[in-house]
Amino acid sequence: MSSLDELKQLGREAFSANQYLKAVDIYTDAIHRYGGSPVLYSNRAMSQIKLQNWPRALSDCNSGLAITNDDVKIHVKLLWRKAVCLSKLRRLDEAERALLEAKNLEPNNVTVNKELDVVRQKIHESNGMVELEIKDVDRLPAEFSKLDPTVANEVDPDAMDLDEELSKIDGVSLPKAKKPTTFSATIPSPAPSSSSSSSSKFPSHPSVYFLSTLSKKVTPADQVDYYTYVLGLDSSIYESVYKSTGVNADFLVFYVDAALNDLESPNPRFSAKIARDIDLFTRLPRFVLTSMYVSSAKSNKLLQLIQQSSGVDLHNAWR
Repeated sequence: MSSLDELKQLGREAFSANQYLKAVDIYTDAIHRYGGSPVLYSNRAMSQIKLQNWPRALSDCNSGLAITNDDVKIHVKLLWRKAVCLSKLRRLDEAERALLEAKNLEPNNVTVNKELDVVRQKIHESNGMVELEIKDVDRLPAEFSKLDPTVANEVDPDAMDLDEELSKIDGVSLPKAKKPTTFSATIPSPAPSSSSSSSSKFPSHPSVYFLSTLSKKVTPADQVDYYTYVLGLDSSIYESVYKSTGVNADFLVFYVDAALNDLESPNPRFSAKIARDIDLFTRLPRFVLTSMYVSSAKSNKLLQLIQQSSGVDLHNAWR
């Protein structure tokens, strides 16, 4: 059995190697074995912050703050990390209060003062926003009739057959979608010459339809741009898009190809991000069914590479 100091060292090594999921697991193991301490909660919170798991990081900060006693240094560190989480969760007033408490303990802390300036700027900007009243209506006003209906009517024709197949496997009858007749959606082709110019042509908050049709639009010339796009999207966006329906099978197949392309390269860029995304996908509805569309050879290779690069074993989660 590893000692507490050994687990702390392993956690630091995993964090330094950008293996944040592994670091979280190590610190969790240490907390379960030896009980929570401000340092363990603080370190796990920082690992969660790197994974952009804001609620979990915030919970760790609060747990650490509850038992910091007279250790001013760790107390300030936890307050700063708490403020970062609160800011990301748009709880700006609470973030400001946490930073003011930290500033009171260490008035000359550069990191705290810088974050306080950022939060106050966000508060200032948010105060200038106008809150609009939202109402439920039976139909859109006449003046909206000429607008492009692609968003409202967006349906993936190819995904309908897939949903029908999944419903047969699952034994559940899904409502059959109607094919749209009023529009033909297209995906903008990224310019292969510049990553900055190509990224601007991809939506920051894509729809289910957009993601499901990527594999049909990509060409060898712009494959890198498309792969970089799907691997670079924040995991919270995928959670928002797929939280009710589960990840689309066509997109999952495309994502796995993108992930393998990165992990098999000499210098993978998205190791931790891929592990986080796959972990998310496996917890979404219907994943057991959707994952059947990924060949076992590819899924096994992907899970093996994730374990090698991030130290996270997702084999059981995938199954």
